[in-house]
Amino acid sequence: EFSELHPTIRFLVCCGPLPQMEIAQQCVSDAMRFCDGKIGELRAASVGFTALEWAAKKGNMDIVKWLCTDERTKSLIHIGCPIGWAGYTGQIEIMRLLVSHGADPGKTDPVLWSETPPLMVAAQNGQLDALKFYVDECKQDVGMIDQHGKNILKHIESS
Repeated sequence: EFSELHPTIRFLVCCGPLPQMEIAQQCVSDAMRFCDGKIGELRAASVGFTALEWAAKKGNMDIVKWLCTDERTKSLIHIGCPIGWAGYTGQIEIMRLLVSHGADPGKTDPVLWSETPPLMVAAQNGQLDALKFYVDECKQDVGMIDQHGKNILKHIESS
């Protein structure tokens, strides 16, 4: 029963693994009170995802749209790496939507595989359509080297 969950957990879970937009919309204000209105501090405890990262990773397009446009949550586009998680799971349309709302396709975050660039994360997970999106539409450098000295081919080999 969702109503028995703490408002912050209810909000995060309803944006991510158990998508329930109506419930997420109802509890967002309560959830934000518990983080003193600092939406960036509202993250899933064990994994560190923001609501937008979780929605993007899970492919919850309607929730992603809502989070990107609601005044209370739209700053999440610049917190964490929602486009990296969308690319990780091959959610190309969500990636496009995130970029249209200002997501930086080159930005990374400690939660995204210890700051691995999104292009490399998509490569390592075998998401070739996401790679194509990053390179063709976002002009990411296919020749980049990550913080461990690995190029994109090494990440693809790891998939």
